[in-house]
Amino acid sequence: MAAEAAGVIGWPKLIAGRNRMAFVNYGVGGGTIAYVSAERHCVARNIPSMQTTADYVILQGGVNDSWLSVPLGTLSSGYAATLDDTTFYGAMESMLKQAILRWSGKNVGFIISHRIYNANMDTFWVAARECCEKWNIPYLDLYKLSGFTLDIESQRTAYTTGADAIHC
Repeated sequence: MAAEAAGVIGWPKLIAGRNRMAFVNYGVGGGTIAYVSAERHCVARNIPSMQTTADYVILQGGVNDSWLSVPLGTLSSGYAATLDDTTFYGAMESMLKQAILRWSGKNVGFIISHRIYNANMDTFWVAARECCEKWNIPYLDLYKLSGFTLDIESQRTAYTTGADAIHC
């Protein structure tokens, strides 16, 4: 809401507007994919509260998981394993499995975030890719494709209004 008031509306709303689509943002600043604590928004546990009528669902996350040193865990074997959403792998798999079931036949995708200054996201983005590939969820890998460098000042001034070079 504050970003919209400042004239910054972000890419999801721009895409929805350009395509005359309804837009609902379930993102919460500081949220993680994995369950960290009751005080922190957990994407994997938020899927059941999202509307089922969406035709397109774009999921994104993992930066805060990395910054908070969420345990990585391991990719489960098969598709019926009990998933531990307190690890990144378990939460990613849980989120994707829930998305497949909740929006069966709809368009579900995941965005791997661009390079972030002062963060080594390599292991988390490997995990995200592996989970998406296992669950057959298409992903846009901005970490590999965006061309962003680790130069915080150029990111901050060119693409964001926040001091962290991530948020608008």
